[in-house]
Amino acid sequence: MNELVVNEASELFAAVIRPKKVTSPASVEYHAKSYEILLCENEVQPGDRERQKKMLLCTRFSGDGDAGRVILDYVFEMTKHMSPINQGLRGKRSVLVKKFKTEGEKKEVLLYIVPTTTKGTDNARLVYSPTSPNFCCLHDVLHMCNEPNSQLCSPMTSMLLTLDRWLAEQHAVPLAIVALFRPSALERVKMCVSSPAYPSLAEGDCAVQEAIQEARRCMQELEKPEICLVNPLFGSDLQYTSQVDKVVMNPYFGMGAPDYGRILLTRSCGYNLGLGSNGSEGKERSWLEEFPLHHGACKGDVQLVQQLLEEGYLAEQNDRDLWTPLHYACWYGHLEATHTLLEQGHCDPNVPTGQHRVPLHFAASCGHVDLVQLLLDHPDIDRFAKDDQGCTPLQFCTENKQGQWEDVVAALQKSVGKPFEKLRVYREDGSYRAVELPHGSSTTVQDVLAALHLPASQYPYFALWICSTSLSLQLKPSHKPLQQLREWGKVIEELVPVPSQDESPELLLRRNVCLCLDKEKQVEEPAAIEVLFEEARGNLLKGMYPCSSQETVRLSALLLLINYGEYDGHKHKHGFLTEEDLKLILPCYKLKQKSHTTWINRVLHEYKQQSRAEGLIKDRHALQQRFLGACWEFPTYGAAFFSGHIYTRSGSAGHKAVSVHIGVNCMGLQLLAVETKVLLLNLTHEQMDWVLSIREPCVHIHRLEDKMNYAIYTRQAVIIGKLMDKLFSKTQ
Repeated sequence: MNELVVNEASELFAAVIRPKKVTSPASVEYHAKSYEILLCENEVQPGDRERQKKMLLCTRFSGDGDAGRVILDYVFEMTKHMSPINQGLRGKRSVLVKKFKTEGEKKEVLLYIVPTTTKGTDNARLVYSPTSPNFCCLHDVLHMCNEPNSQLCSPMTSMLLTLDRWLAEQHAVPLAIVALFRPSALERVKMCVSSPAYPSLAEGDCAVQEAIQEARRCMQELEKPEICLVNPLFGSDLQYTSQVDKVVMNPYFGMGAPDYGRILLTRSCGYNLGLGSNGSEGKERSWLEEFPLHHGACKGDVQLVQQLLEEGYLAEQNDRDLWTPLHYACWYGHLEATHTLLEQGHCDPNVPTGQHRVPLHFAASCGHVDLVQLLLDHPDIDRFAKDDQGCTPLQFCTENKQGQWEDVVAALQKSVGKPFEKLRVYREDGSYRAVELPHGSSTTVQDVLAALHLPASQYPYFALWICSTSLSLQLKPSHKPLQQLREWGKVIEELVPVPSQDESPELLLRRNVCLCLDKEKQVEEPAAIEVLFEEARGNLLKGMYPCSSQETVRLSALLLLINYGEYDGHKHKHGFLTEEDLKLILPCYKLKQKSHTTWINRVLHEYKQQSRAEGLIKDRHALQQRFLGACWEFPTYGAAFFSGHIYTRSGSAGHKAVSVHIGVNCMGLQLLAVETKVLLLNLTHEQMDWVLSIREPCVHIHRLEDKMNYAIYTRQAVIIGKLMDKLFSKTQ
């Protein structure tokens, strides 16, 4: 590609555009209404009758540096006043659209397009200022080009029409607009690693150059690279291709990791690379000092590994290469060290590296058949693990053919027919389904939901919850249920003031707390209604829905209608309902308020009335939906419940601690007294502000109407705060 030469007399115009929606650049068809363009107003001298007109950002090019970079820096400086924090717009890149000739072909004018962030993301913080550039709809600006008394400066009309044609042409090219608005190369760099052997790091420093040459010599001696490939297209914004032009295989791969301890750098070189220091003497920490457990696993020193684990070193700690001690033990074939890390260190057998390679990849690649068998016998092992390239341990083994690779292949192939571990997923009615875990402890919540064979339309309705007596938490799709179940004791100790041994966790399929009520009202699938009904019925019986006696009787009679059908005088005689039956249709706290006989008579009477009601659809799912409709009226419906306490005044005795259930749903926050089930507080998200206390586990609620403050003390304050933030942003 020939480099563009720009002379000193050139004027650079910047067409700063942004999409109105995230999906606009992905559209095949071009619509000017989908974009906004940044315009400023030209300067008018005092006394001039000509009114101010709109124009593109313009600057002169001095001839020093790159014209594209000059444009980006100029846009950043000119847009600082648009932001309340004095932060200008960072263009993703600058692309030359066309070169114009003016003033007798002596003066060059270059039009650049500068794509920036989509409207509604970072640019949502921009403010309007009459003295600063402002975004305008591109369609409206193009419409002004055809008006006789246009508000645009004369050269701008041809530039804007050229820009319009250019955008239309780019939309016709597959992925061209997507590449235009894609983050720049610098934005896409997640981590930069500098090699001490790269000569351009410190040119002119003899001491550093000498250290670099020595480091390079050591690296070449240890790793024996045959060829070095430099990608000249990095940062050029070209689209990725699925075709591979050339693959270079290192024949020494699999023969052991090099001893990086033999690479010595001078102190000045170490500081230049930002390695830091340890103590006033500036002594650098070596890999051996920083990761002693990794070193013990490399050497297979079982006693050292046991000692370090007892001292509190983590078996799943990553080193600088994102390897854990288990990866090193499997790479070098140390059976006892691997067993110790798995049993004593409780290390996940599927812990991945940066390339998502698990210990089974390493053991199989090196042909360590005993290690492979040890890992395959672990109940949490993922026998079908794949790395970033989609390669399995079996593929690694057959490609490298190291050690006892034939026996390893046989062991891996034999494990395919081995039955998988199963996990029970319960429903609120006590029924469960056993789900196979082909990926062991690496199985995610999303995998479990897929194994339940839920229709795709029901995915937004439900989530997987881990529940015990004192705590229930909704899991994210990326969470790993097996790991969550094993670590539940630690979670209980941190979040609930009860002994962890009294809590037996289970996985439940329940309503997604992020499901808004309007979406739920559109649910028509009988299976989905069944699950929602069972959860609502359970919450009613637990007393989580504060309801009056009349509402209680009506819902209890509806439950009888669902369970037993229409009232039959011959079948449903006196004595049909027992005290035990009442516990299945009445909230627990209501049973203490009146005698059982009173409740039985009232519920049976209502049961008879509802059975004889005209126009009532007696289909089971229709009745369940009617039950849900009644529950939707309760403020705590669909809430995730947490536990805590508040302090209330108790006369001269001072303050009294009251235990409460803390409900958080899409509507807001509710406080329910644990003992009496009375609704103490009910606020929507718009009626309150909330903040977490720094000094103690507490959520402070500020009611906006009367400026009342409420302090809710709970160990689950952080979870409550994050959930409220998420639901509030969702409702907005």
